[in-house]
Amino acid sequence: MGSWFRTPKQKFYAGFFGVMMLLFGVLTAISMGDGTKVWSKTYDEAQFESESMDDKLVGNFELDSREVCMVRVKGLTLNQSWLWVKVLILDEKSRPVHDYKFDLSYYHGVEGGESWSEGDKDDYKVFILPKGKYSVVIYGEDDNPAGVGSKSGAYAPMYSTGYTTIDRSEKIQVTVTKDVMLTRYFLMLFIVFLTLFVGYVYIRSERSKTETPVYYDYSGGDGAGGYVDPYAATDYTPSGPTGPTAYRSDDTQGQTYDLTDQAAGKDPEDKG
Repeated sequence: MGSWFRTPKQKFYAGFFGVMMLLFGVLTAISMGDGTKVWSKTYDEAQFESESMDDKLVGNFELDSREVCMVRVKGLTLNQSWLWVKVLILDEKSRPVHDYKFDLSYYHGVEGGESWSEGDKDDYKVFILPKGKYSVVIYGEDDNPAGVGSKSGAYAPMYSTGYTTIDRSEKIQVTVTKDVMLTRYFLMLFIVFLTLFVGYVYIRSERSKTETPVYYDYSGGDGAGGYVDPYAATDYTPSGPTGPTAYRSDDTQGQTYDLTDQAAGKDPEDKG
């Protein structure tokens, strides 16, 4: 592989693309975390379906600066059912600043001798909040019609739209975090530099097969140097004996003759 990158410029590009690819790969992995937790609470079905603003059910948190935040809802007991949850983020004056709805579900079974499952037990939303104090209000319902599990239907909450989970004992967990890093941006840059790195390595590997090798001249007391093309030399001196001696015309190896006398009209075989 070293022969693919011969010049400092080629090595720089390969190293730059490789380092950036690794950097954004690491950042992508780090950003997959949920950030720093500022508030979390577990609700059972009687609580999140009561549509109550009781202080025990309302969450509170405070931010010291503008933050990228995330609210995550997990259906802790979802099994062959769905769950709808609404999360309201209120400011200090109880005004809604964010309103999110979550549709969670989890179904599974066996068909044709193979197991299957579908749905998501948790979901999240990312948003930005300025410095301040905030509250979290939760509403929810699931797929059991009002009164299932009872003969009179008396278990339906006062403000219910016809669904209740009293008999199922569903539970959810709601968590708000700050210092959230957006994975999609790091992942996008990771893919870009991965493509550039792989593409550049491939191009250099193919071009190196047809390129003429070059050498770098580090000589010169004045610090001067540069690339030397071995085929561009203007002072070419052939190898082998030159000058007044030369090989015989029959290319006999190991025997040379002095051509000085021959140039003067003498026979080189004449020893007299």
